[in-house]
Amino acid sequence: MGRASRRKRLRREGYKTQAAGGFDTSHPASAYKRANRAEEFGRTVGNRVADYEAASLRGQDSLAAALISRHNQRMERVGHVQLEIRRRMRILVNQLFTLDTNLLLLGADPSRPPIYSGRGWLDHLAWSIDRVVSALRLLAAGQLVGAAQIARFQLERWALNLESTAQISHTPGESTASYYDRLWSTVDLDTSWQIVPPDERAQNVETRLPIAGRTVSVGSLYVHISEFLHGRGLDGSAARLEALDLLRAPDRNSSFRVANHILDVLEVVVQRVRSCVCTCYLSQSEPERAKSAFAISSSKLNAGHAPYPNWSLWPFVPHTGLSSDVVNQMQLAREQIDAIHRGERPAGRLFRDDEISELFFVSRRAAAASTAEASFEAEALLLGEQFNLAGLTNRESKVIFVAEALALLGRWHEVPEVSNAAAIGSSGLRSAFWLWLEDDDRAMGILRVVLESLARLRVWHRDPQKAAKLEARSSTSPRDWLKTAGWKRLHALNLALGELAHTRATSRWTGARALLSSLLPEDEDPTTAPHRGRGFALESVVHLGAQTLLDSFDELSPGLADGLRNLLANTGVFDKDIECQLEEWLSRTWSRRDFDLGPSDFSSKDSD
Repeated sequence: MGRASRRKRLRREGYKTQAAGGFDTSHPASAYKRANRAEEFGRTVGNRVADYEAASLRGQDSLAAALISRHNQRMERVGHVQLEIRRRMRILVNQLFTLDTNLLLLGADPSRPPIYSGRGWLDHLAWSIDRVVSALRLLAAGQLVGAAQIARFQLERWALNLESTAQISHTPGESTASYYDRLWSTVDLDTSWQIVPPDERAQNVETRLPIAGRTVSVGSLYVHISEFLHGRGLDGSAARLEALDLLRAPDRNSSFRVANHILDVLEVVVQRVRSCVCTCYLSQSEPERAKSAFAISSSKLNAGHAPYPNWSLWPFVPHTGLSSDVVNQMQLAREQIDAIHRGERPAGRLFRDDEISELFFVSRRAAAASTAEASFEAEALLLGEQFNLAGLTNRESKVIFVAEALALLGRWHEVPEVSNAAAIGSSGLRSAFWLWLEDDDRAMGILRVVLESLARLRVWHRDPQKAAKLEARSSTSPRDWLKTAGWKRLHALNLALGELAHTRATSRWTGARALLSSLLPEDEDPTTAPHRGRGFALESVVHLGAQTLLDSFDELSPGLADGLRNLLANTGVFDKDIECQLEEWLSRTWSRRDFDLGPSDFSSKDSD
């Protein structure tokens, strides 16, 4: 199915619920009016338990409208994070543009899909640039959980690069934080890219950040990010701004600190990519180009502080991120960037720094959209008549209902740890869905964070004393939460998601994907199973989340719990049949607990 045909099919199928801040006006007028009335009502519902109880008493449609309206209001505000965060992001994107331009000059493949790490070293460096853009996109949307997961993943990847370059290794018993500090102490503090000879290395563990204008401990950054992802520490509440408060009045406390930690990590990552680009020039005996690439890509010229367009941040579902208007606007930015790379002036003049920042960011989103469309088209060829793009809308609705209900649980619960876990689960579920739409494995790493958050909620509901003890232990792992929650049978799922959440020399990503596929129902067609594993894992965790939050709502508001239970049952999110399917899934997952993930498939490309 071609792109034009696909869009025509979407318009025929239609979508009767407003989402992500916009309507497709090709829908029947009656559907448009119904959705508009539902949205108008949804925005009148307050934030108290009593307000949602009243909406529930009006009927299922009113409760659904209130939940969808929360989602819509957030989508209208994506991009409106703290001004200082936007300013740093825009400067970093300009640096990425310069690095990307140099990689193309060196011979990187301009048609490489953003999620593909490439066949060679140059493409691998370009892939890392795309991953940084992906993290910045989630950060701009306020989704700190997803942004932090991608940032940590990239930091681990470039730690392996530095390990190879500096020729040092992890000492048994040494903490990751201490090792990372030792690793980055091998980098010259002044040049930010030259490796200090072993006999000249000082004990300085600080790394200079050009944009932030200060030095940081990379090991401490790793700890900050990891603690946040586990919902621990001072900034365990940082996800509340996006999930609970709908990005209203961005604070300068926990969410601001975590956003800066994420940007600090991304600056460290970009420094390693910059060093590798310069090394590529040196390997071709072009020292002047190396100096120029380093100087320009590390500059911090003001690139403005305006939010990136909210439509460039939306998820790739038919009625919003992949609508014709949005795709056309993104494609225009891509064409302009391509023209600049050809030495042209598409606007008849040189673009300002703030214009380049937006153009390059949106152009990379255009590349991601093209990848998503190609993935859908490949699935259509595989499934034939069974393929139905409208199913994406249905899946998005399920994610919206569960994520928004988790957010409300976080808003209303009096225990801070429960509130934080619900916020992380809500925000993380959105990020996992958004990246799954782009065929990005990082979605599964984020899903592991969601799974841990759901286990935390379940333990707090079932045994608050045990929950408090686990919260107090800094060594508590996702596995500990799952076991205490009564989900020991999810060991195999946790293992697969954990593999895809990290970059280690021992990472077994291929085996993890195979394990996820093995968790599908027994009657799954073997030809489609490899393409369904990650989607089925996401859907199963959504069902698990529905079950978990209903238990908590029974305690919070029995009347609202009944209304929510009816809504989730009638929309295919959770009912008795799905509960039985969940039980079968748990048993099937337990039976795969000894699944052989095979050897590590991490191939170091650092010596190319």
